[in-house]
Amino acid sequence: MKHLFLLICLSLLSFGLIGSNADMFAIDKEEVKAELAEMEQLEDYVLANEGTTISEIRANEPALIADISLNENIELGLAGSSYMEPLGIPAFVWGFCFNVSGLAVVYFVTEDDEETKKALYGCVTSALLYILIWVVVAVAGS
Repeated sequence: MKHLFLLICLSLLSFGLIGSNADMFAIDKEEVKAELAEMEQLEDYVLANEGTTISEIRANEPALIADISLNENIELGLAGSSYMEPLGIPAFVWGFCFNVSGLAVVYFVTEDDEETKKALYGCVTSALLYILIWVVVAVAGS
């Protein structure tokens, strides 16, 4: 009975708190439009001049990016490798922890020979470590 009473009190309290903060997530569309007006001008310029780079915009229309904070290395980031680690785990760790199944995951997900080799090295390292520990335990037990 005490648990039921506590549950009812907590639920009523939470409903009361939710109702008082409902306007906290209200969106003022005019304020959002005002904040994004500069970005819309830049977008229009880029759409009109297809293939424009940041350095060209800086040289031709510096007023468009004067108040906008830009990452200077954005072009390098876009031109980089499209490789992504499966679930953010390095290929060696896949092979080391999951052995042949980890090797298969890396092979089928990345389709990259170098990453598959790293997973294979992890798999071989894990097997050698297992054999070494087994030998040490066998010798120590004798």
